[in-house]
Parts: sequence; C-alpha cells; structure tokens
Amino acid sequence: VAAAGATSTPPFYAGTEAAPFAIDGSPAPARGFFLAHSRAVTPHYFEALGIPLVAGRSFTDADSAASLPVVIVSQSLAERYWPGRNPIGRRVKRGRLDGPAPWMEIVGVAGNLRENPDDDIPGTDAWYLPYGQPTAGPISELTYVVKTPQGTPIIPSVRDAVAQSDPDVPIFD
Repeated sequence: VAAAGATSTPPFYAGTEAAPFAIDGSPAPARGFFLAHSRAVTPHYFEALGIPLVAGRSFTDADSAASLPVVIVSQSLAERYWPGRNPIGRRVKRGRLDGPAPWMEIVGVAGNLRENPDDDIPGTDAWYLPYGQPTAGPISELTYVVKTPQGTPIIPSVRDAVAQSDPDVPIFD
C-alpha cells in the first residue's frame, strides 16, 4: 500500500453533503450563506486519491479535538472567494455568519475533485474537514481509499485487515 485514508463521503457519491458556510469578513449572499460540497477526511486521503495539494498543508494526526479547528478548501472554492489572493490563514465556518459554529482556519488548498452536479453548488467547490475534529460532525459511514502499485491484488488484504480490526464491521462495494 502506497497510501491509505478514509472519508465520510466518497467521490462521485450521490449523497455528498451540501454544507452552508460563512466567510470571515465577507457579507453573505441573500440566502444568508454560501454552499460547498463537504466531507470529513483522514490524513493521507489526498495522497491516496492522487489529489494534489496546491498550497498549504494536508491534515495530520495533530489536527484533533484538542487543536484549533482547521479546513482544506478546493482550488475552485479558493479562486471563487479569494481570486488572486492566498486563502491560507483565512477563516470560514459552517452555517451562517452569526451562527454558533467555530471559525476554522484554512490550512491548505487541494486540487479540484469532480463532484456530482447539484443546481445549488458549483461543481468542484468543496471543503474538507479533519476527521479527528468535532467540526467534522457526526459520521455514520466511513469509506477507505487505498492506493497501491498498478496490478497489486489488494482487496483480500483490506478485507482481512478490517475483519481483524473489528469483525462486526460490514464491508461492501
């Protein structure tokens, strides 16, 4: 295995969450918030899927409940809301500008990932929350992503590893 990670919502999944968010220092549109695709991910998620980090850093195990809330945004989201400017260090939060959610600092910009089309969300605008922080919210399902050298038979090994970790976890797809 070259890299492995996990996500609350796999790419191209019809149930991708549309997350309302606010931008520190920017007035909200008429509906009161912006929208982007949202998912919680573990460290190495981007590496496992071959999604380049365009700026900043990826998540680490240090991005936990004990650390300041952070977020990684897609390149298209960064270009839409901070054209020609560096978004690293800027802040966003879930929900409305006056809502109770904590501010999250942008620590990275990831390459765009094609999402399922949705009339309300620009196709590649997304933000990624670290799985280990409370801002990720409740997660009912976790999808593992594994990168291996081409032609490596990995499925039996992954099934065995999950079964050894917790035999009650269902494995599908």
